[in-house]
Amino acid sequence: MTGGRQDGWTLDEDTLLAEVILRYIREGSTQLKAFEEAGKKLSRTAAACGFRWNSFVRKQYQDAIMLAKQQRRGLTAVVALTDQPKKKNTKTIAAKQNPGTTIDECIHRLQDLQQYFSQMSVEQLGQFETENLSLQKQLKKAQKERDRFEKKYLEITEDYQSLLTVFEKARKLVSTEGI
Repeated sequence: MTGGRQDGWTLDEDTLLAEVILRYIREGSTQLKAFEEAGKKLSRTAAACGFRWNSFVRKQYQDAIMLAKQQRRGLTAVVALTDQPKKKNTKTIAAKQNPGTTIDECIHRLQDLQQYFSQMSVEQLGQFETENLSLQKQLKKAQKERDRFEKKYLEITEDYQSLLTVFEKARKLVSTEGI
């Protein structure tokens, strides 16, 4: 069993988990293997990584997952073309005659990725701001609750001290009358 941590997940850990999973998707490997690798890197169990991925992180990376799957399909297409050297393939010939096409496609994909990650950062920032405001409201509510309990505690402490004083006077009164 790898790992054993039970603390909360950080944004960096979520990002690392996503990077590992997306790489495995692009390579055409299984997510189970990706969870195992991520677990080793994060000192967590593969099951914890799988649960975190499926319950939270995956939802934030839908576009990246689709892109990784497209890249995997592109790789398998290239492999399929190179596995059949005996047949003349017009796509292979066209790629040899116009090598700029593949570079242009790569540039276009990189620009799409750049745009996606810049938008993702803005969206995440908005989510963090919303969450921050919500947490600030909860904090203010909790502080008011704490102040109320603190006031009650002081009142009870005063009442307790008064009661102790009364008991002490009664004990002294009983002990002086008894003598």
